[in-house]
Amino acid sequence: MLTPLITDHYGSLAPIPADEWERVGPLFNRKSFKKNEFFLRVDEAPLYLGVVQSGLFRFYYIDEDGKEWVKSFETNLGLLAPYAEILQDRPSRTFIQALTDSEVLVAPQKEFMAAVNGRLCWEMFLRRVAERFYLKKENREYEFLKLSAKERWLNFLEDFKNIHQEIPDYHIASYLGITPQSLSRLRKT
Repeated sequence: MLTPLITDHYGSLAPIPADEWERVGPLFNRKSFKKNEFFLRVDEAPLYLGVVQSGLFRFYYIDEDGKEWVKSFETNLGLLAPYAEILQDRPSRTFIQALTDSEVLVAPQKEFMAAVNGRLCWEMFLRRVAERFYLKKENREYEFLKLSAKERWLNFLEDFKNIHQEIPDYHIASYLGITPQSLSRLRKT
């Protein structure tokens, strides 16, 4: 069941009437994830959407050489879903893994989408979610193309000020596109 914290947070994206929250709320169930457990793996169908109630997740890719590339992190109230793959109705290209013991509200993705389809308030909500994903991606691209490693590190500290100490350095380095040794040098400056 959805909590007032979630409905207030996501209700700020679009005016969702209380009866609409009550209608979709029963689709969500609480699920616990242990540290390092996967919400989703590459090539799996994205069957579920999640809203993080507590904990920390990373989205990442693995290249042909086996190297991991962290795409993003999600924590409290963050959405867990490979949105691009859902829009394209394709298997996940992304791993989504818990970095800490976590609690997530999980709903079947197709049931949720069917429940909100054609309802103006939810259409606006989904558009705003897509806009947020777009802006996050646009800002990340800008950082990689225009900012130095040090500037990316400082932005990371600001963006993740409440959780950066919970993230292993090698994941932070991967997210920043640098080596762990380079991150160690940045920490000293």
